[in-house]
Amino acid sequence: MFTDNKINIDIIMKKISIFIVVCLVIFVTGNAFCSLVISKLLGKSGVYQETTKEWATPAVGLALDKGDKLKTFNDGKAELTFDDGTTLWVRENTEIDIALLLPEDRVISLNKGQIRSKVTPLKVGQAFIVKTKTSVAAIRGTEFVMVMGDAGSKLLVVSGKIEYTNPVSNVSYPVVEGQSSLCSESGEMSAPAVFTAEDTAIVQDTGWNEINSTPPEPVPAEEPQKEETKKELNKLRQEIKDMVSDIKTNVQVVKEIIQEIRDADVSSGRTLRDVHGNLVRVEQYLMRPTPETVQLMNITKRDSYTYKGYFTGSHGVLNSGRRVDMFEGTIVFNSGLPDKLSDWPGFFSANKDTVHPQKMIMKMSNGKDKIINEFTRVEKNTTGLVAVEEPTDPYTPGPDENNEEDKFEWEGTVKYVSGIYGDWLVDMGEYNEGDTGYYNKGEGFDQYGDKEPTTLGVWGVSPIIRLYRETGTDNKYTPGADTEFRYINMGTEFWVIGNDGGVFTKDKMLGLTGGNPFTFLKEIAIEQSMFCKLNESKEQLTLDKFNALPKFFDNNIDLVITPDIMMSIAMKLGSAFENMSSQSIVRKDTI
Repeated sequence: MFTDNKINIDIIMKKISIFIVVCLVIFVTGNAFCSLVISKLLGKSGVYQETTKEWATPAVGLALDKGDKLKTFNDGKAELTFDDGTTLWVRENTEIDIALLLPEDRVISLNKGQIRSKVTPLKVGQAFIVKTKTSVAAIRGTEFVMVMGDAGSKLLVVSGKIEYTNPVSNVSYPVVEGQSSLCSESGEMSAPAVFTAEDTAIVQDTGWNEINSTPPEPVPAEEPQKEETKKELNKLRQEIKDMVSDIKTNVQVVKEIIQEIRDADVSSGRTLRDVHGNLVRVEQYLMRPTPETVQLMNITKRDSYTYKGYFTGSHGVLNSGRRVDMFEGTIVFNSGLPDKLSDWPGFFSANKDTVHPQKMIMKMSNGKDKIINEFTRVEKNTTGLVAVEEPTDPYTPGPDENNEEDKFEWEGTVKYVSGIYGDWLVDMGEYNEGDTGYYNKGEGFDQYGDKEPTTLGVWGVSPIIRLYRETGTDNKYTPGADTEFRYINMGTEFWVIGNDGGVFTKDKMLGLTGGNPFTFLKEIAIEQSMFCKLNESKEQLTLDKFNALPKFFDNNIDLVITPDIMMSIAMKLGSAFENMSSQSIVRKDTI
């Protein structure tokens, strides 16, 4: 895994642009989707997921999809949240089905019990429908209660207006704020009337949103649930937003100026557990500080941190209280992009030969330690090349040599910022034995070596890396001139995890990918932990020897990255997907 002695710029660039690549996968599929998660639970409840065909105990953060069912028992309540902010509260002894879950159409079936929803105003062409066996309620942007009992289904409108229909008799009424209407199985439907005393009691019942995210029952012994209360979660989210504002003040100022004319800013969030069992809140933002710039920020927030990985010992990773780890990726294009995100697919398709990234920056940080990669696209330098033999015929370029991208390369720097030792650049030069500046980098090693991995989780230690402090201006290590340098090794742990923090096996991953790809995306996350150690003697290492080395980084950088931002991007693109699906994005002769 880490056997290459060369720091590969291509790998770094791929890491920077990984989210754009995944977004292109969404473009190719021509599909969009809507996100629905369990945001709070109280008491006993059960969930049936179409992908597993089994009933199980739900957990906060679980993503629901089309075909899933939720059932609450005598003491059970739940709160569900859509990605547009719409909230659905489920009372005791209630059963619901997720009948349809798309950006344009959401359908919830109420089989029995009571639900309440506060619906974010919908856009033109969108629909949110609640169905029972006796009624259909078409909601636009309102708050309502639906009760399904022996007498039929009753709609109570708290605010706004709902078109309420009995499908048996096809009778329909508009029901407005402060009114209720009852639909029976026989097809009878009462005209909308002012709330009765019983209606008012149902609407004013404070039990609707008094759900404090207590652990669901029963709780598996190996997965203790300690979910946060509403107050704690809101505080956590506010801290993240305040931090983003502090760090990216210039971006926020620009956003405030252009927010009336630009809709390209996207955000998403998920609460889950990391591989160590810590409760994690991941917040993601896609921002446009300038017309040419796309910026992705992934913030990993933990209220407390316990480390259970491989890099331990007296010089190992530290347990701590609250911590924030961040990934920030920035791509600067050579041309301004459309203000509307929904115009991007057509724009890139029409300008694929002229619009390209000009600069890429990737930053990873734990607040004290940072890794900063910064690269610029430049024309290849072909001066000084000597022909090895005189051509006898006029030279004709081969088919691959006319590729425009072959004329360019990426140049730049990798910087390690230590909370203990300050700023250093990575020596990215290539040396042969006998060259000035040569040193033995040794070989890296990883958990499995030549063996087949058993899970989608692995640790590895890099070859030796030379860091230096620049005395010139060329951002290149100059032997004899750059006399201040250090030698380090980087330890990395990588896992593919579920929302419960469990590490995926290949069989489990293949089982998920066989179903709905969007359900798959909502059930996985990637966690990467990086820890840097000093190796001044350039010793060849084992894991134990690596753990015994003194620290270069003050602590590890531990990032949890989800694909959730893609969901929000898909929602933003909306009808652009439909247009793209009718066009050939990938040429058939290249597949």
